Amino acid sequence: MFTGIVEEMGRVAAADRRGGLLVARVAARRVIEGLERGASIAVDGCCLTAVEVDGEAFTCELTAETLARTAFAERVRVTFERYDLLLTPQMPVAAWPADPGPFEGLPDLGGKPAHSIFDRVPFMYPFNLTGQPAANLPCGFTRERLPVGLQVVGRWHKETDVFRAAAGFEALQPWAGARPPLD
Repeated sequence: MFTGIVEEMGRVAAADRRGGLLVARVAARRVIEGLERGASIAVDGCCLTAVEVDGEAFTCELTAETLARTAFAERVRVTFERYDLLLTPQMPVAAWPADPGPFEGLPDLGGKPAHSIFDRVPFMYPFNLTGQPAANLPCGFTRERLPVGLQVVGRWHKETDVFRAAAGFEALQPWAGARPPLD
């Protein structure tokens, strides 16, 4: 179970490349008590598998994708050293038609192909990768009365900042009674 509580600061005792993997040995005496081979362990927000465990350290294998995600998360973390919150659109468009279905794709979004769900939510999934808290809330309507969403993203482990900002926005911009046309 991942509690989000830092139990111990480990030290990378060794790291080398084996094929397409980075193999890291992490010295962390307290954390490895009871840790078994094959168990999951959270390292800086990233879920890794202990492939070896001894009395001094555990070893894990990191793929190129895991390393890229970690590098991206570090760039986002640095951004949040300067800013408390990031406001983005929720989606690249206000809304799309119900047909075709949600996973069947649209021909395009603003002239760019939009065949996958990732094409439709480019502002949301990056923060799922980094573990940043985020809230999406209605912020208005287009001329056609289609809903427009706002995303509020906060620093890691600062969910309360996101909740406060979202609640403040909703208090200033009440939307609960507004509905888009259903025909």
